[in-house]
Amino acid sequence: MVENTDVQAGETEADEPTEIERLRAAFETGSSDRRELLSRCLTIAESTPTALTPLVESIAESLCSDSVVIRQTALSVFEELLLEDVALVMEGREQLLDCVDTEYGTIQRRAAKILAVLGAEQPADLESDASKLLSVVAQRTPYEPSAVESTAADPITQRTIEHHEMGERRDGVMGRRLLMGVIRTVLTEQSTTLTDESVATLESLVTDDDTDIAGDAAFCFGELAANGRTIGPSVVQTLIDQLDHHDVAVRSQVIWALGHANARTAIAPLKRRAETDPNDDIRSMAVDTAAFLQASEQP
Repeated sequence: MVENTDVQAGETEADEPTEIERLRAAFETGSSDRRELLSRCLTIAESTPTALTPLVESIAESLCSDSVVIRQTALSVFEELLLEDVALVMEGREQLLDCVDTEYGTIQRRAAKILAVLGAEQPADLESDASKLLSVVAQRTPYEPSAVESTAADPITQRTIEHHEMGERRDGVMGRRLLMGVIRTVLTEQSTTLTDESVATLESLVTDDDTDIAGDAAFCFGELAANGRTIGPSVVQTLIDQLDHHDVAVRSQVIWALGHANARTAIAPLKRRAETDPNDDIRSMAVDTAAFLQASEQP
């Protein structure tokens, strides 16, 4: 007698869970190695990234892990998602902001690069994050390589440590520059209101050792002034002091900012710069800006 295996009326066969459903359950229960789960997500992201939509929150949470490997893998998944759907990656914005606040240069650079794309595509969504980003740029200065001689006896190990530390420092420098670029984009595209504390932080960055950071900070003050923010005397004096900066790009940004800030106390320093600066473009900018500020003094 043959057994009847047909599904009876009113009955349904249980569907096998999909790969995404299995991953979601594993993330929720914590029953599997998170590194393995993220590796599987990365494989999916490389072929059908939008399939990971139900898992974005779990992937984003991994950016805050204590494990560097887990954070790196989660960043790899987000990098793949970014190629397909910016809005999907934006769901992990808060975790990305936490991720850039790190001593690990490589992680900061990768997270900052993602935020830079988000800022370029959807600056309004990062408007409220300008103060947080300023704080990270100011506090997370790239560390100096350690005295590896004291930690490694043999030359090979010493060179390995030096190579790693130099790579981390390089990534940290690039991460700060990317974050400053995000701030610049947001301030350019949005009429962001910064707190007095954030303005003070931005002022400190005008004198940053990194000329890219210093130039962008000066530019940001010009944007704030263009958007109607009054630039106080302390900031104006800091900008004036930077007219002597060794980098042409910084001097250019400073002059531009002083003009937008209607900084009349800068007229005399600008005239001196117009007479002494070795760069033709800077001398021309200084002449024009001083003339503009002087004309604005007229009743």
